[in-house]
Amino acid sequence: MEVSYIVLPPLQTTGAHRFSLRFCRKYMARELSGRHARRMEGRPPTCGESLAFSGEKGVLVLQPLTIACADSLAVLEQASGEDGWDLLCPQLGGAGPGQTPLLPFAYHDLASYEETARWLKRKAGPLVRKVSAIGDDMFFCSRPFLGSLPRDLPITLLPGSQLVEKARKGMVEGALAHSFSGYFAHGREDLASLVPAGARSVLDVGCGAGGLGARLKSSRPDLRVVGVEPVAEAAAVASKHYDRVHVGPVESFSPEEPFDCIVCGDLLEHLNDPWSVLEHLGRLLRRDGTLIGSSPNAGHWSVVKGLIEGRFEYVPAGILCWDHLRFFTEESLRAMLTSAGFGALTIRKERPTPTPRGQEFLSALEAAGLGEKETLETAEFVFTARKA
Repeated sequence: MEVSYIVLPPLQTTGAHRFSLRFCRKYMARELSGRHARRMEGRPPTCGESLAFSGEKGVLVLQPLTIACADSLAVLEQASGEDGWDLLCPQLGGAGPGQTPLLPFAYHDLASYEETARWLKRKAGPLVRKVSAIGDDMFFCSRPFLGSLPRDLPITLLPGSQLVEKARKGMVEGALAHSFSGYFAHGREDLASLVPAGARSVLDVGCGAGGLGARLKSSRPDLRVVGVEPVAEAAAVASKHYDRVHVGPVESFSPEEPFDCIVCGDLLEHLNDPWSVLEHLGRLLRRDGTLIGSSPNAGHWSVVKGLIEGRFEYVPAGILCWDHLRFFTEESLRAMLTSAGFGALTIRKERPTPTPRGQEFLSALEAAGLGEKETLETAEFVFTARKA
C-alpha cells in the first residue's frame, strides 16, 4: 500500500460526542474499506509508531470527528505522490480556519456533501496550493519527513509544532473533508452583530465553548456577558470569556437582575419544551429587551428531497442534527414566539446557494408548481423580537 491511514482515538466519549463518534466511525469504516488503515485506541501514536505503520508514500492521519469520502481520499493519495510535499491537507468544512473551502454552493447533508466532494474532484483533482499552516483534523505526512521527526513526538502535536515551520505544506484543492470538532466553538458573527448598541448585559443561552462571548468581549469589553451551558466540558472553556457561566439547563437559571438582551443561537430545536423556555426567557429579559436567535428551516430543499427519496438521515451537526428534538418552519417559529409573549418580530432568511443537484430539484418543483422557492432555499432563520 502506498498510503496508510491512522484514525486517532477520541479525546472524550461523553455527552454530545457519543453520536458523532459512532457516526464518523461508521462512515469512515465504509470509506476506508480496502485501504491500509488502523484505528488507534487509548492514545495517539508517536511519530516513530506512525513511521513503522506508514506506507511507501507516508501516512494520513484523521481525527475521530472528521469524515472524508472515498473520492477525496483518492485525490489525496494521488497528490501525495507529486512534487515532494512534506505535509498535505484537504479543504475542510466545519472547522479549520485557512482550510475552509471557497465553494460556489453549500452542502447540508451527507448526499450534498458527497456531491460536493465529487464536484471538487472533477474540478481541481490533485492540484495543490501552498499554505503556511495546516490543521490537525486531517493531514498527510510524507514518509521522508516523518522519518526526520523525533520518534517520541505524538503525531497529534505535529501540525502545531515548530518542527513544521519550514516544511513544505500544501492544501489539495480537489479533496474535501468535514470536521464536527468545532460544534461548540462557533463565534456567530451573524448574531453578535444584532446585539443592540445600547445593551449593557447579554445572556447567551446554550453558549457552548464561548465563541459568541469571546466575539462580543473582544469588541465590547465593558459588556456584561453571562452564559448558560448544560455540557460541563464546553462550559469550562466558555468560562474564560464570560463574566459568569451557569452549568445546567436554562430552566434552572434565575439571575438577580434581568438582561438587556438574550441570545439563543440554534437552541430552540434542541429543547423538549421550547414554548415554556421562551416564556422563561421573557421573565429574564428587561421590559423592551431584545431576544435574538436562530433556528434551522425544516422545509429546506435538502430535507424535502431526502424525504421524497425515503431518507431522513441524522448527522452530528446541521439541519438534521442528531439531538434536534423540534423542527420549525417560518410559520411555526413565528407562532411559537408570539405565543410566548414576544412582539416586533423580524425574521431574516439565510439562503445559501444550492448544489447543482439541489438546483435541479428546485427547478423540477417549480416546473410542477410545487413549493415556494424562497422557503425551500432557506437553510436557517435568524430572528429578533422584543418583549411585548
